[in-house]
Amino acid sequence: MYVNCLEITFADNEIAICKLLLKIDHATDVATLINNEYPVVYLFDNEHLDVLRQHVDVVDDRGSKHPSKSLVRYLLPRKKVLGIPILETHYQSERKAIYAIKVLFRENEGQDTINTWIIGVVKDVFDGMWRDTEKECVSDLPDFKSELTGKEIDDIPPDYNELQILPTLEKLYGVSPELEKTYRGDSESARLVRVLILAAAKTQSPVLISGNTGTGKNVVAQAIHEHSSRKKFGLTVLNCGAIHTELMEFELFGCEKDYLFLGQPLRIGLWERAGNGSLFFDEIGALSLDHQEKILHVLEKSTIRRVGGIKE
Repeated sequence: MYVNCLEITFADNEIAICKLLLKIDHATDVATLINNEYPVVYLFDNEHLDVLRQHVDVVDDRGSKHPSKSLVRYLLPRKKVLGIPILETHYQSERKAIYAIKVLFRENEGQDTINTWIIGVVKDVFDGMWRDTEKECVSDLPDFKSELTGKEIDDIPPDYNELQILPTLEKLYGVSPELEKTYRGDSESARLVRVLILAAAKTQSPVLISGNTGTGKNVVAQAIHEHSSRKKFGLTVLNCGAIHTELMEFELFGCEKDYLFLGQPLRIGLWERAGNGSLFFDEIGALSLDHQEKILHVLEKSTIRRVGGIKE
């Protein structure tokens, strides 16, 4: 399910708003909103909050805002939280909603607890802000929105799914006979997986592959790599469930010479060994939240620091 969303940022005492079309069916979809670079509010129609609240692993439900209390009271915790705070509001005008969000940004300055929030507003307010916003958010992911109907984003149904646009996706990214031998199946779902493999192979962004045991996540990872520009540099696979927790950082990041004991050689971690190739984390859900957070940091910053090192 895709829904309309407004991304709101704050710089030089000014609010900036752009349009997004987001998939919210799974927790992994919502996790992509987590941002550590700058404060951002994702504004939704209240009608979609129930779907977002189901993803308890990545959101922190703050309930419904009382008219007499500020956003700050609900959304600025005193300690760091792992989930994205999500709050339902009932502002009766766009002006009041924007003013409250601007106050939230100002009060958050200098804090390091969290800087990503999901806020819901009543349908009339959201629809009005959507109509008033002309700018679309920039993304480095494959952009097929304009190909769906040949019209602007305002004309795209907010609840379409990938199967409904499968012919268009196949037209955009092509059909690979070689891939049909690797990931077999004649159903629409199998065709969709293949075209999404081709779409993912064209981007330099991290790709999250989800699915039950036995659905072919390893096959998909290998196929994405083989159809990407990184195929000549090799695919490095890490089985996250097979490595002891205490050794994970050494395996991922490597270790500086003489850090553990005198004479210990320099150890190169998997991030560095992967180089310009692909690095596949198999069963990443088996990792602790602490290790997952460190992996997310590397994906966001594109830098690593060896264990015992001082430089990134």
